[in-house]
Amino acid sequence: MKKVICFLLIFHFGKLCLAQDSLDKTWHAEAGPMITVPIRYLHYYSVLGLGADVAANRQFVKGLFAGARMNYAFFFGNGSVEGESVNPGLFNAMVDGFYLFDFKLLLGFSGGLGLAFGGGTDANFSRVFYAGYLFNTGRHDMIITAFFDQTNYQKNLGLRGSFRLPITTPHQN
Repeated sequence: MKKVICFLLIFHFGKLCLAQDSLDKTWHAEAGPMITVPIRYLHYYSVLGLGADVAANRQFVKGLFAGARMNYAFFFGNGSVEGESVNPGLFNAMVDGFYLFDFKLLLGFSGGLGLAFGGGTDANFSRVFYAGYLFNTGRHDMIITAFFDQTNYQKNLGLRGSFRLPITTPHQN
């Protein structure tokens, strides 16, 4: 049984390597604004986060992209309960991966370091789940995504829009 499993793994690895030659090996950069609201406590309705999001990614398997993502948000406003406040700044540096379906819908996950700035800096694991749509405009692509971000004890829902530009060209053999 172990020999059969080993053979299947080697066979599929070979197919994956052959498929790599037919993939577009272009690296893409994404950059754009984001808007987010904290949802851990519902009385934070008067708080709004504005920031920027950047990413670089490449297709490794048909439809599957991987790379890195960083974003920063600054939160304006206060919670309505005295003595409680949301962290005014949130920075994430993460590895990123998403699957792009043939009909331009994408589903993704980012995970990595999350820093919440406030009275003190608190570092923890950040996880972001997102879904979006890729618009082809001819000159460059645009991506609109909705996301759920949990960093430290702060949970946020948000929207981000970004332009997607090629930063390298495929290598010619």
